[in-house]
Amino acid sequence: GYKARYLALQEKWWPAYRTGKRGVSQLEEVVKRDPGFADAYLGLGIYHYYSDVLPGVLQFLGTFVGINGDRERGLREIRRSLLEGVLVPVEARFFLAEIHTSFEMDQWRALEYSRSLRDEFPENELFTWMNARVLDELHLPDLAIAEWNVLRTKPRGGRLRGFLDYRLARSRLFGGDFAEAAAMFEDGFARGFGSGRIRMWAHLRHGECLDFAGEHVRAMEAYRAAGEIDASNTASDRVKKRLTAGKHDASRISLRELEEMARILRATGPHPESDLRRVEDYVTRPSRGLSRRDEERYFAILRDLADARLRAGRPEECLRALDRAGDGWQSPGREARARIHALRARALYRMDRRDAADEAWTLAARRGPAELRDEIRRLREALVGADAASRGAPETGSVTAVWTALDRGELLLELEADFLPAGRRLPFTLTSSGWHLEAAVPAGPVRYRLVTDGHVPRVDPHAERIVLERDAAWCVDIYPKQTYAEPSG
Repeated sequence: GYKARYLALQEKWWPAYRTGKRGVSQLEEVVKRDPGFADAYLGLGIYHYYSDVLPGVLQFLGTFVGINGDRERGLREIRRSLLEGVLVPVEARFFLAEIHTSFEMDQWRALEYSRSLRDEFPENELFTWMNARVLDELHLPDLAIAEWNVLRTKPRGGRLRGFLDYRLARSRLFGGDFAEAAAMFEDGFARGFGSGRIRMWAHLRHGECLDFAGEHVRAMEAYRAAGEIDASNTASDRVKKRLTAGKHDASRISLRELEEMARILRATGPHPESDLRRVEDYVTRPSRGLSRRDEERYFAILRDLADARLRAGRPEECLRALDRAGDGWQSPGREARARIHALRARALYRMDRRDAADEAWTLAARRGPAELRDEIRRLREALVGADAASRGAPETGSVTAVWTALDRGELLLELEADFLPAGRRLPFTLTSSGWHLEAAVPAGPVRYRLVTDGHVPRVDPHAERIVLERDAAWCVDIYPKQTYAEPSG
């Protein structure tokens, strides 16, 4: 199983599948004899999940060789091994962290697993590495860089040190500091990034930084340098798209690169309007005849750029950006239009234009596909519930609940508690009418925070606790605040 995972990390998909397959028949025989042996479900879950999220070419081949992946089944099996297993719960947490950060794109859920592993096993470098990866995807550069520096301060060979130098530069990029990231990539090229795969990704990321700065000719050179190495199928696909887009005009950037750029700008900042408008101008000039996937990308980029303005506390600029997105040459599809209406409602709500916001919420729910309606409803209820609770938080004994609607479009619940020692839990649930807390036994002063986007409680990595799921409720585990060793030298 671990060998298969290693091969998958190297993008050697077919050897990874064949290696993993060899152990599955034995595990199937184990659970056939003893269905209650929960530890066996970890390996089965890994096989079923990864077989379903394999790259398209392997999925195509799988129709002929019998690859029978099942993503949902795989997740259920891995979670069962976590909750009921005796030998593998730690490994299950690690795989769930990797799955949620790399495939499910649920970074806050991934952090629940990665940080708990990091806190529980601080000497395990693999868990430090995983936690740093998740923090990078959450665009929390200071926390991520602290983790990478913990690994970097230990004696390393040149190849591994080059990898860590790459990750440090990537952390700066994902933290929204394109200029500093470009400088760090250039320093890394002078020292050497190690493996061909890492050098290829470094050139690609360097090109992204240069494109953001408007240095498109140099960016094309960086992408060509990446293409000459050709050590990663994923990176090669991105390189080809960028070089094709800029073949006749270097300032034309592929939607795939702009998608990542816009996502970084949305998650970091605030960024000046000039930077956001420049990227917006890049994305409004693609050729006609977009595929369905590129059409989704096109409007996701424009939404992210509009949301970046809202998160920076500029709802009027957000609305103007959404107007430009709706008035462009490309007409949004049903889901894209619904998401635009939902973002418009949030901006109007921030401006205290409640009637107009309600109308936008209604349009979003009416025009969106069925699977999107629940998401929109939950977000609306969470925002409205936060507003109602902030006008008069309910009495909850020795707990003081304070609601705040943040500029980032999220919700913050602060609890000032006079109880709960380390290791104790405070269970609570969120409904449309607010938070409901269960009774707890007083045991000393504790202060902690929970941040949520209206869907699932999110981990605040600066707080003194971890959030874990227990049935229909959510529990806050109180842990000592996460600390990092200061790098020496």
